[in-house]
Amino acid sequence: MAWSKNAGLDVLGRKAWRLSEVADRLDDITLRAWVRHGGTEELVQDATLAALLPPGYWVGLLRERGWLVPGTVLLSGTVAMRSGVDQFADAWRVELHDPATGDTIGLAYEVDRLPEPIG
Repeated sequence: MAWSKNAGLDVLGRKAWRLSEVADRLDDITLRAWVRHGGTEELVQDATLAALLPPGYWVGLLRERGWLVPGTVLLSGTVAMRSGVDQFADAWRVELHDPATGDTIGLAYEVDRLPEPIG
């Protein structure tokens, strides 16, 4: 996992919610992700944000270290993947859904695999 985090770029969508606008219902927001192999898409993650450390934890840590400045974007962990799903896919699609408002933030991207090591 550590290797893949270093080898792969972080991907951001074009939309975000202000933490102050969703903080009281974060545990109800769902995160779903699908992988695509060829023309077949398969659900690989399905959880609420309650599965992650709360943003308040990270905000406190950033503030303590002097790194919390206006415009900060927090990238925090991931939820468990479904057993038996091959995460090394041709493409990913991810959604955050707020059931209180019906609003959904989504993004999709294709993956360029690194070549096999030589030797």
